[in-house]
Parts: sequence; C-alpha cells; structure tokens
Amino acid sequence: MKAANFLLYILSVLAFTGCSKVDSELKSEGAGVPGKASVQTTEAAAAATTFKTMSYNIHRGISPVTNTIDLQWIADVINNRNPKPDLVALQEVDVFTDRSGSTINQAKVLAEKTGMYFAFFRAMYYDGGEYGDAILSKYPIRAYYRYVLPANGGEGRSMGMIEVMIDGKPFNFAVTHLDHVSEATRLLQATEINRMVKDFRYPVILGGDFNATPGSSTVTKLKEYMVLGCNGGCPLTASAANPNVSIDHFFYESRGFNRFDYYTIVTQASDHLPLIATWTLK
Repeated sequence: MKAANFLLYILSVLAFTGCSKVDSELKSEGAGVPGKASVQTTEAAAAATTFKTMSYNIHRGISPVTNTIDLQWIADVINNRNPKPDLVALQEVDVFTDRSGSTINQAKVLAEKTGMYFAFFRAMYYDGGEYGDAILSKYPIRAYYRYVLPANGGEGRSMGMIEVMIDGKPFNFAVTHLDHVSEATRLLQATEINRMVKDFRYPVILGGDFNATPGSSTVTKLKEYMVLGCNGGCPLTASAANPNVSIDHFFYESRGFNRFDYYTIVTQASDHLPLIATWTLK
C-alpha cells in the first residue's frame, strides 16, 4: 500500500467520520506515480494549461456484459485514452464492502492501476463498508473536502471536491451523484451544491451522474450558477448497452475555464458511458 494513498484514505475517514475490451470514442457536441499529496511537483507545475477530464459512473466495476467486477477494465478505459484524462470523477465506488470485497478499496485500486492520486468521498455506510464517489488526479491533491447533501429520506449523497494546481493556477474539481428516485430531492441537492460552490475560493468543474436530463428542473437549477458542459445535443450516457438518455454531465464556472471537446466513450465496462471534456484555464 503506497503511503500517500493510505494517508489520504485514513484522513478522509477521520475527517468525515471475458469479453473483448475494445473501447471507442463517440464524439458529439453536445502520471506520474503518486507521491506526497501536499507538494506541487516541478513536473506537474510545468504541465500544459490544457487538460482533460472524465466523469464515469463505474457501477462498482460491474460490466453489464460479464456481470462481474472487473476494475482492470475500468482502469483500461482511463489509461487507453490518448491523451489520458488528467482528472477523473468516479461514481458508485465501494470501499471495504462485503459485496465488492471486504478488503478492497476500489478507489485505491484504481489509483494504483492508473498511477494517479486519489480521494474517496463517502455517500453512506453500506454492507460493512462505505459507498460513494472518488476522484483520481494526475496532479498532487492540495486539499480535499466532503460535503453532505440533503437526502430527503432517500439514500445518502455527497459532493467531493479537491484542489489542484496547473501552471501555478489553482482550481477545484468536484464529483457528485444525485438521487436516482426523486426530482424533488435532486432539486434540493442542486440548490445545496449551488450554495456551496459559491463559497469555493477557486473556480470549479463539477462532474457526475446527476440522474437528470438537460431540460430537467435539477439541471436548470445548477445552471443558475454554473454552465452546463454541452450546448445542445448532449451526449447520451446511459445505458452503456443502449444509450438513450443524457444524465451524466460536467458543469463549470465560466470565470475559470474554456470548454473544448465533449463526448462519450463507447465501452461495456460499466452500465454508463464515460464522459470526456477538455478545458483550458483562463
């Protein structure tokens, strides 16, 4: 176990309580080995201002094709991009649960397989362990936070945020997974996200599974403060076997970023398609 990743996970807990694996990119408009997370390395500081992000609901690594957990396939989806994503927002991640392996921290395993830093953000305790979201980062994680979202009687949900720096410019990258049942609950969660994001010191990009289409009240609420990554014709992200709905998105603050390409990758590694976006810092 690498010391930095182990330390990140422990601090998170203490602080906040066989098929052919060939993937292709579907475009439409609409790493160094982890070290000390508190230090910005010369290599990272010299990285280009242009960077790539991915948002991916990994369904605990269960492929709808094999119906088995295959974290290597998930890692391959990330590693085989050219260029590889610099920041990855993951949803439906298990840590030490009986159903996925009581000794398995899926966030840590994927960090090791991709050579990235990681932070895990619990949404709820589940099946002897924890279930939630995670972020993988090419860049050292300068700080990270977990924010509890209103559940309104449903499953626990949260938003996780990290602070990173590229070209000497700090910014925030965040992940969330909103309620899958109730639009009213999602609207409460979106309202709380807006309230919190307004207090962030640096501009933010937020990726996740919002369980909400571009025309929904939830997305409309989030657009009161942030910009939706797609400008019409948003890529269909679910299901992976038969994409027919756009519910995975990126939102961003226009004060901090310009968004370029925005597309999905066709793969059966999970029941959602991973979403890719490329950005430059202002």
